[in-house]
Amino acid sequence: MKRVICFFFILFTSCTILKEINTEKMEQDPSKSISLELIVHDSHSGIEFQEFRVIEDLGALKKLFLQINKTRKPGFPIPEIDFDKDIVVAYFSGLGSDTRPPELFFISENDSLIKLGIKEKIVPELVDTNAISTSAFCIYKMKNSGKIISVEGL
Repeated sequence: MKRVICFFFILFTSCTILKEINTEKMEQDPSKSISLELIVHDSHSGIEFQEFRVIEDLGALKKLFLQINKTRKPGFPIPEIDFDKDIVVAYFSGLGSDTRPPELFFISENDSLIKLGIKEKIVPELVDTNAISTSAFCIYKMKNSGKIISVEGL
């Protein structure tokens, strides 16, 4: 009987310790702290060149949506963003023939820099030269960490 009680005690103690270790690892993992929330994406932005923007105030966000909505009736509504907590990152792929918008994803983070990547959805060898020209874009919201944000490949 003593052996059974001792066995369950050791089993319970080891499970508790493993749970604490796994919790600490999750808290230290930087990829868990960075999340990109897609706000809007489309195949036409009206911006002809590849560009990345970080928007930290409502005025800049309104200006961006005015530019995007220039030829779009009705236009995209301006999202409500709390700029005390969040920032907006926008990527414009420039003129191309792929109507599918690109995606941003988290790569790495250090003390002063957050690095994002671009997941393009087009394969250059399969581009139809007679296709319609588009200017796809994606706009994301993320937590404001005060760090510099860069995009790999630009």
